[in-house]
Amino acid sequence: TTLSNTLWREFCILTGKALDAEFAENEMSTNDFASHTPKAISKEGITDDVTRGTVDVDASHSFESATGVAHCNLYRQYYFRNPCVPTDFSSINEALKNCPRTRSSIARDLGDDATFYSDTGTVVLLPGVYQEHVCVSGDAWDVGQSFEKAICIRAAFPDSVHGAATICSPQEEAIQDQPCISISTCDSDILEGAQKAISVRLSHLRVLHSSQGADIWGGNTAISVEGPKAHASIDSCIFQSDSGRGLVVSSQAVCELYRTNISNCAATGFYLGDWGSRARISGCNIVRNGFGSRRLLSHSTNIEAHTRMLEQGLPLPRDHLPNLGAVPPGHSGVYVESSLCWIDDSLIAGNSLTGLSVVRGGFV
Repeated sequence: TTLSNTLWREFCILTGKALDAEFAENEMSTNDFASHTPKAISKEGITDDVTRGTVDVDASHSFESATGVAHCNLYRQYYFRNPCVPTDFSSINEALKNCPRTRSSIARDLGDDATFYSDTGTVVLLPGVYQEHVCVSGDAWDVGQSFEKAICIRAAFPDSVHGAATICSPQEEAIQDQPCISISTCDSDILEGAQKAISVRLSHLRVLHSSQGADIWGGNTAISVEGPKAHASIDSCIFQSDSGRGLVVSSQAVCELYRTNISNCAATGFYLGDWGSRARISGCNIVRNGFGSRRLLSHSTNIEAHTRMLEQGLPLPRDHLPNLGAVPPGHSGVYVESSLCWIDDSLIAGNSLTGLSVVRGGFV
């Protein structure tokens, strides 16, 4: 009914799953949601397969004739396709398990210009602080497959009036060198030759990372993207790591970074490594990185002396630092190793060692 349609539409707007007309006119929103032009709505809630996003329905008329269900309440279907945390699920990882990763094949316009729609499943985060390790793994991919499984994680209300969604590392002493958000197609138990793929979009999130340990090569980073056919598109986010790197892209992964700030990280702000890995940095600020772990400040009174030694090109004594579980100062803002990176319209300044380091056949 019309009343039911209106109520579900309001539910979508109140939980941030859809944008109202007033916010759509805000220029700040166009950067993030302008690409969501396909108004594709899935057939959620009809069958289990459809609810899980594993069945494609090509036409609404054939769907109605086959099921006898009138195709009238698209807002309800859109609501269940895009879970909201903590309204629908208590954690981000739980919402990811129930969010469809297939693109909707229904390109039907609701005739309502007050809302934008995404053609992929989206996990929407209400304003607040979420303490958890977010893990997004790849799905099976076959040779010749023309599309990748995709998912989006974004703040419900990215404007400053409603507040931001912050993801921070839980303080667990037993777990060391673990990223706050991990996007990976690499599994330790998969057979050689088996492939997985995933495309993840992160939008309007603040990620604050702090982990026990000091192994920046073993996972001590705010965001980790690794593995063949692992793709991350990051827009309008803020990353900070008190114990390691800000963003690591490795093992043939691909990352697009737009309008994002990476600052105050203990080690390298953005590390891009391994043959086949690619990245683009556009309109970003990568500043004040590489000055060492925050916990180092409470154990050492020689930080200023160490910084002067780095500026003079002198070797830095580091024998005592591993015992403290801390990352020493002396890291770059962007470090490109054996990889390809495009950088435009970005500020890379105020970092400990260099703004940009390109080594071992890397190309910028």
